[in-house]
Amino acid sequence: MNLFTLDNLFLLLTGLLAAYLCWYFWQRYTLHKALHNIYYQYFTKAENKVEVE
Repeated sequence: MNLFTLDNLFLLLTGLLAAYLCWYFWQRYTLHKALHNIYYQYFTKAENKVEVE
């Protein structure tokens, strides 16, 4: 059984790409958490609240 077939190569490359993208987006998320918190920043301020009748 040959471990270096074309299918195994593509499987390895896609797995490495997925791991890299998870790491990349986690790093960007931890650096810029305020950008991912737009709902909380906008809708919890008193001046942005809408009175419901």
